[in-house]
Amino acid sequence: MTRRRYNPEFDRAMGRVIATWRAGSGRPFTELLAEVGVSQQQWHKYESGRDQISTARLVAIAQALGAEPETLLGEARGVIGEPSDKTQVQLVHATRQLRPD
Repeated sequence: MTRRRYNPEFDRAMGRVIATWRAGSGRPFTELLAEVGVSQQQWHKYESGRDQISTARLVAIAQALGAEPETLLGEARGVIGEPSDKTQVQLVHATRQLRPD
């Protein structure tokens, strides 16, 4: 059974944002993989937009890249246009709940 994705265009935009941040991070790729806890294959699926990124994983990726999750979300939104206010509020609340204090 194929799982329907909410917005593949957003997944691709988020992947491009993450790839840009990774390139600019100056950190070894293997270090990022270990910190986030994903394989190289999985990371490339995220960057290509083939897989959706969970909120918890987005928080881990953002932290490894030295960014705030909201920054990555904002940059991806800018690529495809603004989601509904309800979606934006839900994402911000979910992200804040997952951040360690």
